[in-house]
Amino acid sequence: MLAIKSSSALLFHNKISTLYTYFIVAWLVVLFLLFNSRTVTAEPVTVVTEYLPPYQVKNADNSLGGYATEVIQALFDITKDQANIQVLPWVRAYDIALHQENILIYSMTRSTSRESLFHWIGALDIEQYYFWGLKRNFSQTAPSLDALRDISIASANGYASDQFLTEHKFTNIYRVVKEQQIIQMLKRGRVKLVLSDGFVFETLVKELGYELDDFIQVFPVFSLGSEMSIAASKASSTRFIAKYQNAFAQLESSGALFAIKQKWGINNKDKKNAAR
Repeated sequence: MLAIKSSSALLFHNKISTLYTYFIVAWLVVLFLLFNSRTVTAEPVTVVTEYLPPYQVKNADNSLGGYATEVIQALFDITKDQANIQVLPWVRAYDIALHQENILIYSMTRSTSRESLFHWIGALDIEQYYFWGLKRNFSQTAPSLDALRDISIASANGYASDQFLTEHKFTNIYRVVKEQQIIQMLKRGRVKLVLSDGFVFETLVKELGYELDDFIQVFPVFSLGSEMSIAASKASSTRFIAKYQNAFAQLESSGALFAIKQKWGINNKDKKNAAR
C-alpha cells in the first residue's frame, strides 16, 4: 500500500515538473516573439527634405523645425521608428526618393507628373500657385498663360513649378537652387516673373524683409494647385507603405494633425475656396 502511494506521488510530481517546464518554455517563447517583433518593426528610416518655410524651417540652434517637420515627428512617434532626416538641395532629395527604397520625402507637391512615381502617405496642405511679379512691372493681371510665355522667369530647379514651366514650353527660364532665390531675383529686377504657391511666397517675402504690397498675382495656375504631401519612394516595401499610411490616418483621426495645423496657421478650407 505504501509503495502504491509513493508511486502515485512520484507520478504527480513528474506531471507538475513537466507542466512547469512547459510553462517556462512557453513564457520564453512569448518573450522572444515580443522582443523579436519590436526589433523587426522599429527601424532607422531615411527621410529627405529641404528648407522651405513654413513647412521646413532652420531654427536658431540649427535644428530642423517647421509645420511639416512637426507632422513627421508625430508620425514617427506612432511608428516608433528612428527618423534620419537629411536636409538637402531639392534636386538631390528628389533623386534619392526616386531611386532608393523605403525613403520618405517631404514636403512635395502631388502633381500629375509625379503621381505614379511615388507612394503617397498623406496630404500636409493644399497649394495654389500663381505667377508673381512686381507691381511696377505689371499694372494688371495677365489675360492668359500664353501672354507670359516669353517673359523672363526665375525657377527653383526640380520643383513642380519648374516642371510645369518646362511642360508648357517656357524657354526664358533662370534656374536656381532655392525658392528664396527666385524671390530675391524678382525683387532685384533680374527677372520679371516667378511661379510659386501663394502661402510659401508670402511667407518667404516676409522672411526676406520685403513688402508683400510690392508684388502682384499676375496669373493663377489652377491646374497646378494640388496637395503638399509626404511621399514614399516607389521601391518601398508594401509593409513600409502601409505602416506610414496607417500612422498618418491615425494622426488625422485623433485630431493631432489638425492641432499642428492650427498651431502653424494652416487653413485648407480657405485655400480650397480660393482655388475655385
